[in-house]
Amino acid sequence: MNKTVKTLLQYGFFLGLGIFLTYWQYNKMDMAQRQFFVQSIREANYYLLIPVLIMSICSHVSRSIRWRFLMEPMGYKPPLNATFATVMIGYLVNSLAPRAGEVIKCTLLGKREKIPVEKLIGTILIERAIDLLCYLIVIIITIILQYKKIKELLFSIYSRSVQNSSIHPLFKIAIFIIGIIALVFFFKWLFKKYRHIRILEKLDHIIQGVKAGFRSIKQLKQKKLFWLHTLIIWTLYLLQIYIGFKAMAYTSSLGIDAAISVLTLGTLAMIVTPGGIGSFPIAVAQVLVLYSVSEIAAESFGWIMWGATTAIVVVAGILSFIWYEIFNKKRNAKQSVQQP
Repeated sequence: MNKTVKTLLQYGFFLGLGIFLTYWQYNKMDMAQRQFFVQSIREANYYLLIPVLIMSICSHVSRSIRWRFLMEPMGYKPPLNATFATVMIGYLVNSLAPRAGEVIKCTLLGKREKIPVEKLIGTILIERAIDLLCYLIVIIITIILQYKKIKELLFSIYSRSVQNSSIHPLFKIAIFIIGIIALVFFFKWLFKKYRHIRILEKLDHIIQGVKAGFRSIKQLKQKKLFWLHTLIIWTLYLLQIYIGFKAMAYTSSLGIDAAISVLTLGTLAMIVTPGGIGSFPIAVAQVLVLYSVSEIAAESFGWIMWGATTAIVVVAGILSFIWYEIFNKKRNAKQSVQQP
């Protein structure tokens, strides 16, 4: 199968999954639930979403600044407007095709600032590793603060998994871990024995660039600011949810403990489908029902939060595309004038 076709099918599958989940959510409601769903969205205080939108933009700006810190040890310091634009374009592309946005933003910024793409990929991997560490910390804090509620949710999920499958969940996890270990050893053997093959040489070149990106974290010139922006990013994520609660009567009494629980499961949902379409409201509903919020009201809140943050990504992403097009036209015009 052609690689491009295979990639499109893969992206189409995840986007289709998100659309299906959206349809499934709405279709499972009866008429009274649908009326309540629409009414709860209409009655939301959208003025309170203004600070949510501002914090969403600030988190993207902070992420752009943090990314620049990772480039400094390699001798690159692109302007913040270019970095922010590529970050937003990456988010926009990710909303349609998971993970494609990471490649796009590395390609765009690399071409604009004459930075090797493989080195930028290394910085992206560092970011993902750090975000994963932060996510694990959020999970630990959630478990500590909400042990009883998380235990109730996990037991419910585990029970459904056992009932719906003849294979024990722990056995599935064990098979997955063994498979990962086997793949690691296979690739080590492959590179050791067939390193001379051209495609593996190119792959090795990319790996070396990625390693250079990882080494940059040890040579950070502004480590304190780097970790400060990491804290700012995740704090803004949490505050967006907490302030968002106040926009709806059914969630206005919820506290920061509920917000961190939503952040935990909501972050996972954003990975499952492009931009969290369909999966994010379901994840939010699964959490908020534990706090005595009706499932329909919880889903309404999930859709409002998803819509607000997605709107920022779409608008800023499109404007960033336009900005890049204007920049490219000016650069091409300048080059044509300079040519004899």
